[in-house]
Amino acid sequence: MAFEERKTCEGLLVQPHDEQSEPIPVVEEQSEPIPVADAHCHLDQLCKRGSSAGLYKLDNLGTMQEYHTSLNYIVANYVYPGAWPSSSKRSDLREDPHIYFTFGIHPRLVLSESSNSLVHMFKKLKDMVKSTRTVGVGECGLDTTDGPTDSEFQKQIVYFRKQIQLAVDNNLTIVVHSRGKPDVHHQTLDSLINICPSSQPIHWHCFTGSTNFRLSYKHLSFISTH
Repeated sequence: MAFEERKTCEGLLVQPHDEQSEPIPVVEEQSEPIPVADAHCHLDQLCKRGSSAGLYKLDNLGTMQEYHTSLNYIVANYVYPGAWPSSSKRSDLREDPHIYFTFGIHPRLVLSESSNSLVHMFKKLKDMVKSTRTVGVGECGLDTTDGPTDSEFQKQIVYFRKQIQLAVDNNLTIVVHSRGKPDVHHQTLDSLINICPSSQPIHWHCFTGSTNFRLSYKHLSFISTH
């Protein structure tokens, strides 16, 4: 069994206390690529840019040679209703056993759409999350980077909470996007705590808060950050 040398994050060799001895073996060399999964992939955008149809064409991406890894599973996040795959397209994607789905309405999209459009989108979302191999709702959440007015921000909160409840009702993971002013993260957490049961799985994908804020909810074991 072969091992690599221990190094710092800067790539400097870390010697043991005895300068004459060999470096401490800590990392096993892999004879096979390490299997990895992408928990948050915008597959629609990736395929659009790369003219690819599914993971069977994306399973390398150069990682096999450079990082000695193999991309085995992805969770494809569809957050723009205009780009949600049709029923036939979803069937095509399901031919690849490595692909799973989440569907949601991105918080920045909530700001740009009319109330009537959002009602229609959410109605369609309720059907989309029942699609086979769907594992989550989102990404959804709150975002103040576009400088929303108070009424626009309240609209974000309304549709964030609607999507939280939708995830709870369908036993799906909530994929959370929270970006902007510090108060945004408190509002996000407040909505999650008030609606979610203790067993609710949450993937807090986009988080721009402080370390102290993250530590303040470390007791909530059902939340994982990315």
